[in-house]
Amino acid sequence: MYQTSGFVNRDLLTQIGGYFIPYQSRMVFRVCINLFVILFFGFICVLKLLPAAIMLAIAIFFVRARGKAQKRCMEATLLQLKELSGSAQIRYSSKFNKQEIQAVNHTTNSRQSIPYAEIVEMVLRPDLFLLVSKKGELIFVFRSMLQDENEFVRFLCSQKTKVWPIQKLRLKVLTKLSSRK
Repeated sequence: MYQTSGFVNRDLLTQIGGYFIPYQSRMVFRVCINLFVILFFGFICVLKLLPAAIMLAIAIFFVRARGKAQKRCMEATLLQLKELSGSAQIRYSSKFNKQEIQAVNHTTNSRQSIPYAEIVEMVLRPDLFLLVSKKGELIFVFRSMLQDENEFVRFLCSQKTKVWPIQKLRLKVLTKLSSRK
């Protein structure tokens, strides 16, 4: 089917730092921040300034907590990368079968089999597709190794993933736009 390989280094990991926080935790942060911002504007509209200030302070607290959690998770991952590989980069490959994704870290000789049903998020980056599983596992798909990105996106969207349909549609549109350039 599809197979890609490439190197994952510190620069790449810092670019995708937000995805080191587990998916459920990111959703909790997102919901809390949006809720308190909406409440802030609601209280501003009815001219209740003290509750509005409290809602804004709580929203800012959640934004800062998300940033600290992201930084902690990223630092722990970078430290683990350095301990396991002894260098600042690892050689990584991903292979897509009919039922699952085989992810291999060639530097540490570790292998993961992740069923498509475990994939909850697909992210389009300039140089790669990032697939995130329920457990927070990251699958790197290097775009330079794909012959036809649109065909790959159709393949991923046809699998039984837990990705929201609106995200699949957005990913299809973005790949069509980026392939025209």
